[in-house]
Amino acid sequence: MSPSGLLVVPVLLSFAACQPVFRGTGTDPDGPACQASLAQGGVVHVDVAYAPDGMPSASPDTCKVASGTRIVFRTPPGEARTFSIEFSGPPPGARAAGRLPSVARGSQRVVELLADGAPGSYKYDIHANGRTLDPVIIIDR
Repeated sequence: MSPSGLLVVPVLLSFAACQPVFRGTGTDPDGPACQASLAQGGVVHVDVAYAPDGMPSASPDTCKVASGTRIVFRTPPGEARTFSIEFSGPPPGARAAGRLPSVARGSQRVVELLADGAPGSYKYDIHANGRTLDPVIIIDR
């Protein structure tokens, strides 16, 4: 084996040791996809995508979480179109009032909110490309 070949192993091992610490579970930094069944706190995500005509979609369109769960609404990597989230009634958390515009995070757009409000159903709108979609967040005990 050549001397340069011996240096490759320590370098690769050092990169493996420097993996980022993920905020969610598994290998997704935004945790698992939110489900219609109760997510037990932590971090979950809702995927925001666009139909060919620009209509936004949310997957899933119903997100049921425990109070204290952080929800990350996100576009796929490489999607630069902006969107915003707006609650038609009271928001699911004190810091989720008004229209929440997406911000750039790497090559995606995201909106993050802490669902720490009272148990109940919270309808919201996703505004994008002059179109509006109206999914729901449910906070359970």
